[in-house]
Amino acid sequence: MRLKLFLLLFVFLAACQYLPSALTKDDVDQYIEAYKKLAEISPELEVLRTKSGSISVFTCSACKARMETSVVSAGYRSLESFMVMDLRMSYTMRYVLYLELTQLVSEAGEDIPIENVCSVQNRNNLSEADRQTFDDYCGKAVLYTGYIERVSRFVSDVVEYIVSKADFEIVAESFDEIHSAITDPRLISDLSRSGGGGWDD
Repeated sequence: MRLKLFLLLFVFLAACQYLPSALTKDDVDQYIEAYKKLAEISPELEVLRTKSGSISVFTCSACKARMETSVVSAGYRSLESFMVMDLRMSYTMRYVLYLELTQLVSEAGEDIPIENVCSVQNRNNLSEADRQTFDDYCGKAVLYTGYIERVSRFVSDVVEYIVSKADFEIVAESFDEIHSAITDPRLISDLSRSGGGGWDD
């Protein structure tokens, strides 16, 4: 694919010391394990959030403490280090979808801004079979974008991070496994990428 697509800048949490030079399969496995543990404690997080009167687990001190215990048991050094990885994975997952979509809808060599890929016009130019794939990819892209925006509201310090080709490749290989973990229906809504409706709602 076009090299410049791999040089897109994304916003991530500060604390770059937590970011390895490139994601590995071990990073992916650890991330999935952390989400499994978060799914298990989500009913408890909901109780803690409600008792605290907080609008989100990210503004609930007791929730964050419980989440930290959970992700540390999965191998992370802290909740902060997990959140760095969470945003990194989310941006990379969304970019995997973007590249798949541009291959589906663009002419050879044409670049389409990420915000313009999922359009009714692009969908109408596709075959019926490709429209189903388009709807699936765009629906997932909307969920990832919503999650990134939701989590970023609770992040104070940010840095720019370049999504690398190495990150893209390892995440693309494990995309379905990662997506399954982070759309687990047991997850509290603040952590889930699940949602209703279509990409064009």
